[in-house]
Amino acid sequence: MSWSIQKENPLLRLTVENCELSSIGVIILLDCLTNAKQLLDVLSIADNHLGSPVAAALARFLGSHVRALNATDIGLGTVGFQILEETLPTEVALSHINIRRIGLLVDKEAPALVLVLLLQLQHQHRLLLAHRL
Repeated sequence: MSWSIQKENPLLRLTVENCELSSIGVIILLDCLTNAKQLLDVLSIADNHLGSPVAAALARFLGSHVRALNATDIGLGTVGFQILEETLPTEVALSHINIRRIGLLVDKEAPALVLVLLLQLQHQHRLLLAHRL
C-alpha cells in the first residue's frame, strides 16, 4: 500500500465508504497516508462504524495530509471526539470537513466539541461543517 502511495502518479482522492472497514484497517490506512509525501485532496471514510479507536490516527492525519474529509457516521462518539480534540494539531491542511452523525451520546456535548474543532480550523478559507446527530 505505501509503495503505491509514493509512486509518480500520486493518489489524490480515496473513497472507502460503507464497506465495513475495521478501525484497525483505517488506523493502518491513515498511518500509510500520513507518511505519504503527497497531500490527499479528498478522503471519505463515511458510513463505516469505526468508533473512538481511530481518533488519534485521524488527528495525526488531519495535521497536514488532506484538504477535504468526509467522516459522516463513523461512530466516533464522545470519547473519540475528545481524543480528536486533545490530539488535533493547531495547523491543519483542511478546507472542508463533514462530520455529521458522529455518534455523540449527549446532545449538549456536541456544540462544545464542534466549536473546538472550528476554532482549530478557523484560519481556513472554506469550511463546511455539516453536523447532525
